[in-house]
Amino acid sequence: MTRLILTFLLLTSLAQANLGSYKHGKSIYPNTNKPYTGNLDVINNDWGVDAVEFNKDYVEGVLHGAEKVFYRSGQLKSVGYFKRGLIDGTTTLYYEDGSVQAQYSLKLALTTANVK
Repeated sequence: MTRLILTFLLLTSLAQANLGSYKHGKSIYPNTNKPYTGNLDVINNDWGVDAVEFNKDYVEGVLHGAEKVFYRSGQLKSVGYFKRGLIDGTTTLYYEDGSVQAQYSLKLALTTANVK
């Protein structure tokens, strides 16, 4: 089960890589050419007009805060939390009917060696 969850998260992170401009591993806001800070809805046009597939929080171009993934129906598929681009906290996966499929927690342990 853990392998399934980690694979799912990896695939959602890889999907993020095709969403816009990236420089030095950071999401870049095209209007300013600076790292993006804010909440971003990722629209899947194959699902219809304004159909949100992902909703992500960024700070200085890296995931920091909540990342939500939705089913085509608009129901929440998963919600996880990031700190400086790394998974941190409880991630919950949902069935399309809204019931919990799985939950797991990861606590980010930062040391001065990996803090930038």
